[in-house]
Amino acid sequence: MPISEHIQRPLVDITDQMGELQRNMQALQDLNQHFVRFNVSFGSFLLGIKANTQVVDFSEAPISDSYDLASDARLSAMSSRSPTPPPPPPPSQSGPPSSAGPVSKLRAPSVGRATKNLPAKSKASGQRKMTVAAALKVIFSNIPKKFHEQPHKGHVDTIVKIMFKQKDGVYLHDVIREASLSRTRATEYLNLLVNSGHASVLSKKGLLYVLDPQRYPR
Repeated sequence: MPISEHIQRPLVDITDQMGELQRNMQALQDLNQHFVRFNVSFGSFLLGIKANTQVVDFSEAPISDSYDLASDARLSAMSSRSPTPPPPPPPSQSGPPSSAGPVSKLRAPSVGRATKNLPAKSKASGQRKMTVAAALKVIFSNIPKKFHEQPHKGHVDTIVKIMFKQKDGVYLHDVIREASLSRTRATEYLNLLVNSGHASVLSKKGLLYVLDPQRYPR
């Protein structure tokens, strides 16, 4: 038997295996190209998300100042829970009669006289109220100079007037509607008032912005 007949079958097997290897390598190359295209597309998607977080202001998301506000509110609530002082003891009946005076001279407060004094008290309390112009003067005295120029000054002026009319506070969508501002601009000016201590933000079915009632009585 010639030697060629002994090696012919192994050579045919090698040829078949090399063809199969070539097909597998081609499939592997196609898979690699699919991964490359996926990485490019997914990288573009991640870049879009990152750019979106830089240009879109999510006002409902907490920021570092939110945790500071929550901590301050918790400390304020704890400090306001001071124990109630005990009522004063009743006056002693063992004192000298001259210090108490005759019983016949004691008079109950007149209802008509108290009613007569009520308007004066209301008038005095009304004088302590702050006007919008005075509030704006105080606010612009300690905010960055950037907001003293137009158009920032006009927008802050409008938002303060809106908040001044609403004692219970305003929501972000109310400011956007009444001041005709974009969501980003309205959030910027409201955060300015909160961070500078002129207003506070509460969580009541959304973020509720309220002017400080102690600094700006109305």
